[in-house]
Amino acid sequence: MIARLQQALQKAPLLTLAFIAALALTLWFGGRFTMQAVYWADPRHQQQEIEGWMTLGYIGRSWQVPPPVLADALEAAHALEQRHRYPPLARLSQRSDVPLADLIATLDAAIAAHLAQEAARP
Repeated sequence: MIARLQQALQKAPLLTLAFIAALALTLWFGGRFTMQAVYWADPRHQQQEIEGWMTLGYIGRSWQVPPPVLADALEAAHALEQRHRYPPLARLSQRSDVPLADLIATLDAAIAAHLAQEAARP
């Protein structure tokens, strides 16, 4: 096997390196996809009770609600950090001087409203 790889590298080095890079990227992204699929398929991670360590993205995945809907409910679209990531609820609470329990209650109401709206669609 190693001899065949060495032979391929000698005959067509760029093509062989491109193939190895493509194989590595496929394995990387395939592994990430598989790990996320297994994680979110676990019932323990679906519709979890909201806690301060969670981000709006995590809550959105757990409850199958788009994170922008949750951000709009909190009026927290400005709270996006670098690379379009939401900070944890505890940090949002500190920044906005709103108690964490109030943020959670607002999110619970927004989730219930969104799920009711989705259920009413034909």
